[in-house]
Amino acid sequence: MIPEQGDVDVLVTVKAAPQPSSTYGETVCVAGIYVPRMGEGRPELIRLYPVPYQYLQEDAGFKKYDLRTFRVRRNPRDSRAESRRVELNGEAPLVRTLRDWRRRADIVEEVPRSTMCELNAGTRADLDAASLGVVDVADAERLEIFETPPLSKEKVRLREAQAAQQELNLFNESARVVRKALELPPLSAKLHYRCAASACKGHAQGVIDWELTAMQFRELREGTDVPGLRERLTYKFFENPFADHKQPAVYVGNQENPRRRTVFSVLGMYYPSKTDLPLSERLF
Repeated sequence: MIPEQGDVDVLVTVKAAPQPSSTYGETVCVAGIYVPRMGEGRPELIRLYPVPYQYLQEDAGFKKYDLRTFRVRRNPRDSRAESRRVELNGEAPLVRTLRDWRRRADIVEEVPRSTMCELNAGTRADLDAASLGVVDVADAERLEIFETPPLSKEKVRLREAQAAQQELNLFNESARVVRKALELPPLSAKLHYRCAASACKGHAQGVIDWELTAMQFRELREGTDVPGLRERLTYKFFENPFADHKQPAVYVGNQENPRRRTVFSVLGMYYPSKTDLPLSERLF
């Protein structure tokens, strides 16, 4: 069981795109796997929120599949069982980085799987039901790529207020990265798939992985046009993860707002080759 507070080791698996918050400013949701120390239980999914935007940056922040030690405590504003408020204080010590899928799978495969149909039914019955999941993809149908819609008036207001606050603080070194976070990528994506539930009729969920945003800005800086960008996004987030030799799953999660708890998004993808799985997983 995830401790209510204290130091915990977390394998970072998800960094979601920044979202404006009237309480926390421009922040991101980071999720991963709580890796218990000896005798403390089994791995579980955990959400770390809020995390300042600059921790998304590869040079200043932490990378996916870093195993890091975070100091956490329960957040009284968030009733989701997996959520912990993180106290970074400028750092989260690195334990080690898992660079290949085989080592990652040794931990990820220990986390109990859910079907997306089960998660949906759970939050319809109880808004505080499981809010994170690792969902096996039985059939990846398509990745829908479309122009990013404009922000709502409320989100525009929040972002403008946050940007103005950063501009006022001339000594705030994070102003540049926060300003960058206000930019919207030209394209968004939605994954259409069926989970492993026998009666699954299919799911269509927005992909809010930070990599989807970061990749677009990087490609555009390098001169890739929008048609080319669509092709590269399709390969990165569909053709490669769901190739025949892969054993794909998606990390999914919902929102803190109780009115939106029944809406899940794809936070990231997990796609080891079948030969990278532990032997027991390959046999069964």
